[in-house]
Amino acid sequence: MKSNLNIMKVHITSIPGYSKENIEQVTSLLSEVRGEISYFKCDPITPEQMMLIDDKFEDFNGVKTLSFQDFFKIANKYRIIKSIPKEDIVVVLSTVKHDLNWFSGGSINNIFVDTRGWEYITDSDSKYGIAYQIIENIFQLLVGIEYDNAVTDPNVHHTSIGCINDMCKSKMEVISKLRSAYICVSCQKRAINMNVDTIILLQIISTIQKIRDGLMNFDLILNSLKPLPTVVEENSIVRIGGKEIMLQAVPKTLFIFYLSNIDGVKVDSLEDNHHKEKLLAIYRSIRRGGRRETVDSLCLPQNNEGSTFPKVRTETNKYLINAFDKVLSEFYVINNIHGPAYNFYKIQLPAEYLTFKLNL
Repeated sequence: MKSNLNIMKVHITSIPGYSKENIEQVTSLLSEVRGEISYFKCDPITPEQMMLIDDKFEDFNGVKTLSFQDFFKIANKYRIIKSIPKEDIVVVLSTVKHDLNWFSGGSINNIFVDTRGWEYITDSDSKYGIAYQIIENIFQLLVGIEYDNAVTDPNVHHTSIGCINDMCKSKMEVISKLRSAYICVSCQKRAINMNVDTIILLQIISTIQKIRDGLMNFDLILNSLKPLPTVVEENSIVRIGGKEIMLQAVPKTLFIFYLSNIDGVKVDSLEDNHHKEKLLAIYRSIRRGGRRETVDSLCLPQNNEGSTFPKVRTETNKYLINAFDKVLSEFYVINNIHGPAYNFYKIQLPAEYLTFKLNL
């Protein structure tokens, strides 16, 4: 895909069964961040058009799965029906699952996205997961990752680190990726080496941050929901509502650190010695004789390839989301709170629900 076009046009349609209103919601969300990528909402493909695409779709209600070849044939024939240029991107939203259970995939300026099951977030927020899958695949097409090389490509992370290029074996891992709104250093370098237009990269970054911010906007619910009492014991055991938090040593260290700094910590300040020493004290309270180097790598700037912070934060949040209700976990995950004059990480647990007994 060429990245030096003045405008990259993305046409969003669907197979039968996904409503025009839902297409409009997804398109509107992506269009909130303006730039060189422009999104166009299209009507869903009709049953009659599906028959023109392939005779086997005559009884489309009986179709249970679609293959990569099916999805991309639909996209290519839709291009012909609508006279869409080959340099434009066509997105096909699907109410029928992929035969290998991929959430989405892309090839030669065509993208498909499975729209089912995003109620795992909430019904009203399904647009966030679907929109993220679209922007993720646009980024992957730009850096040369397509469905047929995705499994072996070195920039596809089979172990989730919160990056846009995480493979993700479950929708919960996808949700953790949404919350991170992160492109790792290696994938950033890949984009630069592929000469992806910086303006487009910035639009992609702004879009995933916009999606993350929208997904995290649970203010109305949080105002009416009470968190569970949280206790950090003298022996570093953490209990939420009486349930022991069984995180591994390093994620548990990070979780306790942010509980001990309930007002938040600036993104770029973990390098400060007093934060490093506090993290080390917590780590060694959990793992006696723990190595200082483990904490040092946690405190590196996130644009440093050696930084373990994004991976550890993602692992911590994923555990908490799995352990608690998807809304209740909002009180406990480590969030990135940012605005024009601030940028910090914090746990949004009201201080009156926290009892901190660990002596640091």
